[in-house]
Amino acid sequence: MIRLLLLCTCLIAQCAGAATTLHRLISDHAVLQRNKPVPLTGTTDSKAPVQILFDGELLGETSATNGKWRFELPAQPAGGPHQLIIKSNDTLTVNDLYFGDVWLTSGQSNMELTMARVEEAYPLDVAEADFPLIREFTVPDTYRFDGQNSDYSGGQWRSATQQNIRHLSAVAYYFARQIHLDQNVPIGIVNASLGGSPIEAWMHKDILSPYPDKIAAGERFADPAVDKQTRKDDKARSDSWYAKLHQSDEGLQSEVKWYDPELDDSACKLSQCRVTCRPTAKNLLAFGGSEKQFTWTKFPRSLSHSD
Repeated sequence: MIRLLLLCTCLIAQCAGAATTLHRLISDHAVLQRNKPVPLTGTTDSKAPVQILFDGELLGETSATNGKWRFELPAQPAGGPHQLIIKSNDTLTVNDLYFGDVWLTSGQSNMELTMARVEEAYPLDVAEADFPLIREFTVPDTYRFDGQNSDYSGGQWRSATQQNIRHLSAVAYYFARQIHLDQNVPIGIVNASLGGSPIEAWMHKDILSPYPDKIAAGERFADPAVDKQTRKDDKARSDSWYAKLHQSDEGLQSEVKWYDPELDDSACKLSQCRVTCRPTAKNLLAFGGSEKQFTWTKFPRSLSHSD
């Protein structure tokens, strides 16, 4: 009886560990490239074959090598929705899958900037956004200097509808909207951006061979101890800076905060500062070659908020 119980326990443990995964980009609501074979990759702890079903039809099967499997999904025309099922000892199902054109967007904070940040300037674009076949996958920020990750740590596909529009990259959305309207096909955006990141961080080590100082900088952070200490020091500096800022801000230290609607600002004086910008070689393009005058003034209480 004890042996039988131990055997059952071992079998359950083996089945529980035989999880099959699929790359996070191939997930619910994804847009995949039309008219091109699409590589499907994942991992499995199981020795059983990995079967691929597309809209209920068995396309084929493959087996894992060193725990990794790969299968090439045949080219598909634009359209959807489709369902993809990966079966081994367990089953993965991907729903609402479309094929169209997929674009990679990358850069710094200008590409990260979301529609929520430009809503005040373009309120109708946010209020009227209704493009369920424009979808964006935002690659999560993950720092690693000692190699490449085989998959993302998180992320999901979001459509350009009222529920999600404020989370999408503004530059990527306007780009995708124009192409979607021109081509009339689903558009997928993979947004891999990181504010302040240097161009060298996006380049392969071999390409940086003429710049040994850049390679040395990356290799230094590949040391886990250096990486850990740098993160710790950066956090300490950031925490200290914000602590001093808040302590010296009278609007935050007073009993009634500056953003509180109950704040009596009747004693506040209106301050104006007129600045004239004359065209120079640096600002000629930015200001269209004309003088611009700016006035600084006190915000109405109706515009104050706590964010």
